[in-house]
Amino acid sequence: MCALTEETRRLDRRVAAHVHGTPGVRTSIAAGVTTIEHCSFLQPSGIQYEPEQGRRIADAGMYVCPTIYRGWGKLLAQNPDQPWAGSHLEVQAARFDLVRRLVEQGVRLVSGSDAGVTFNEFTDYPGDLIFAVEGTDLSPISIHQSATSVAAEALGRSDLGVIAPGKAADLLAVQGNPLRDMRALDAPRLVVSRGRVVSSSVS
Repeated sequence: MCALTEETRRLDRRVAAHVHGTPGVRTSIAAGVTTIEHCSFLQPSGIQYEPEQGRRIADAGMYVCPTIYRGWGKLLAQNPDQPWAGSHLEVQAARFDLVRRLVEQGVRLVSGSDAGVTFNEFTDYPGDLIFAVEGTDLSPISIHQSATSVAAEALGRSDLGVIAPGKAADLLAVQGNPLRDMRALDAPRLVVSRGRVVSSSVS
């Protein structure tokens, strides 16, 4: 992995590591990857956060994409008596706590939903961002940044993630103020891609 990351840096590219287990987190830090996807700190006994590793991630300037999404929770909402409901909610709460602790240590978050896995559609993403705010108690603006400017920074894409002259002009307008109420993302009014209107309900 060190050879891989050294070569990608030479080519000005990025490396994302798919990691759930704590040994993989440590290996990813040692190799100097760009982003750690999931970063679950998973041990046989469950999620066991290691603050020292969190500090190393922050100090190295790495990004963590915790992949918060509603997923199985959507099924659970329709079938609350599922036998696995209790364990699911416990894991969910542990994941939210993990994200809060990473942020407290200065780790930069990138929002991504892991779309494509069971009960997780690409069109769920706005709801997943809402879910992230409600579950972690992080501010709406910090989650917006994790999905826009910080994500663009992690990808090395200076043309994305900000509204400024000469940038890509990817814009979303919603009904309401999403910096105060993330649920405004559920009321899109205008979508602009590369400066071209692709969807509009604005009269």
